[in-house]
Amino acid sequence: MESKKDDDVDEGTTQQTEPRSAHVDQTNAAAGDLLSGLCDDVLVHILGLTGHARDAVCTGVLSLRWRGLWRRAPALRFASRRWFKHGWSTHGFIAFVDDTLALHAVRSGDGGVLEELVICLGMCNDACRRNQQLVPPSIGAAERWIMYAARHGVKSFHFELYLPGNDDDEENEETRTIALDGLSTSAKLEAMYLDLDDAWVRLPATVVFASLADLTLESIKVSGDNVLLLARLVSSACCPSLRKLSMCFITLSQQQNLLLEASVLTDLSLDVMDGMRSLELKTPSLRVLRIEDCEHLQSLAASAPKLKKLHIKNCELLESLMASAPILEKLSCMKNRLLIIDRHFPSVSRLKLDLYSHGYAYDDDSNYGSIKLLKRYSSASCLSIDLHASMVCTWFTPSDPNN
Repeated sequence: MESKKDDDVDEGTTQQTEPRSAHVDQTNAAAGDLLSGLCDDVLVHILGLTGHARDAVCTGVLSLRWRGLWRRAPALRFASRRWFKHGWSTHGFIAFVDDTLALHAVRSGDGGVLEELVICLGMCNDACRRNQQLVPPSIGAAERWIMYAARHGVKSFHFELYLPGNDDDEENEETRTIALDGLSTSAKLEAMYLDLDDAWVRLPATVVFASLADLTLESIKVSGDNVLLLARLVSSACCPSLRKLSMCFITLSQQQNLLLEASVLTDLSLDVMDGMRSLELKTPSLRVLRIEDCEHLQSLAASAPKLKKLHIKNCELLESLMASAPILEKLSCMKNRLLIIDRHFPSVSRLKLDLYSHGYAYDDDSNYGSIKLLKRYSSASCLSIDLHASMVCTWFTPSDPNN
């Protein structure tokens, strides 16, 4: 049986919270309710610390003093896993989030602006994971909640989506596309984390996030013109304040060249970027660059005059590294071919490489890049080498004492 909507709990949703009087304070204290005697700002702060939005909403049953206060809480967190523990449905969870956000938006002009919004929508039991009918409402909810965060001035938005499984890629693109091309510009959003469970995404062409400084994108697929829009989304044109960017489990349709231009970006992490054939960076402020498990990456070109740490691992097709990084101090290069190293990094003092023994290497060029780097940076003060060697087993047969 579905639970009642939580606005039933908040009977005073259309009422303004009245300033508390000295008489109310004395009455609460006399009754032993010292918590209700605290000022509104303290109570609102406490409500913002609750682990689940339902807990904050349910405080409305405590007393008239608490009714409506949750709508001024600076943070709301929704987790479907906890919801499902009570036996409630996915549709019920989506409806609860929608209703709660709608009620909170009523107070957005009266001190109720959300600073933090966290939503985790997952399929937490076998029945849900197999139920393809849950895909459309989940996709629709994802679109609404992402739009809400941009439209209502949320400062920090964290969203995780887990959809029922489906191995039909062609059907996935038709039914599992999240349309964000109408996303609103936001001047207040500062941090955003999106994990969309390999859904296809249509991205906006003109949106601007003037204050966004920290962006994480995980498990999304883009195709066609959306690849260019992805590059724009993480560029200075869209995010002029972006300083930290992480992209993980991103699928680019076919083989794509990716150009990232970000003037104030200082930390960039790329992990499992399927379909990224070449990467060009124009990042004058970049200090840390990590690239791992990009199996299609063949060339990397970077203009990064402030780069101090470069880590490249498990990019086995990477053959060309062209980087302008005059103050690079730490270079880690593991499981990459690197047949062409165009530039010298004069400041490298810490070097981490790997070498393969005969019979273990996956081809004749496996050690070429590492040996070239060893020769070039022989004066490095700190050297770390991972040696991959074939296992040699020698069997000894005990002699017969009777012979």
